[in-house]
Amino acid sequence: MIVEVIDNFLDENECKAIHKEMKKQKWQFYHGSEPQYIVENRVNSWSVTTLSNASSKVAKAIVNTFGEKYSLSKAPSDQSFYMNAHTFGVEPEAHIDNGYNFSCIYYPNMDWKLRWGGGTVVYNEDLTDVEKYVAYKSNRLLLFESFRMHQAMPVTRKCNELRTCIVMKFRKDKSQPDRINYGEKRGERSILHSKWYED
Repeated sequence: MIVEVIDNFLDENECKAIHKEMKKQKWQFYHGSEPQYIVENRVNSWSVTTLSNASSKVAKAIVNTFGEKYSLSKAPSDQSFYMNAHTFGVEPEAHIDNGYNFSCIYYPNMDWKLRWGGGTVVYNEDLTDVEKYVAYKSNRLLLFESFRMHQAMPVTRKCNELRTCIVMKFRKDKSQPDRINYGEKRGERSILHSKWYED
């Protein structure tokens, strides 16, 4: 399984700039559709679909850091960026990021306290246990394979902050040789993902 966690991902000035811009954003609350394993599910969350200039530096840094290692495509049509958030009382749904090879989550809130929770869980491949829990920490980046079921964790009652994040998804560059067999066990994964929602 590929799960990478990098702390202090951006330099201090870029981190501060993104933190300030996230605080200024106008967030829209919405409730999504019923869970379906073949699509992304964003339910009961706050969302911003446009990416600021400072925030786009995260995407560039990801390509610079992981582009060659994982053959990330630089084409805009092979990338997806957005920002979302949730508060206490919201229970984010587990989901996969269908249609992409790698997903990245950047945690921008410099005021965040570890005791508030709000990390991200990545489940193991057969969906029988948690493979990795990544705590919310400012200026931390999480990268994992998009077919992995994952879930943002709730925040505690005493947290008065928005649990904000910047989400970036990448397809691999088709002109580069395959370093990872993304098609392996794809049918089996689809069956597992569909069973996740049966109970």
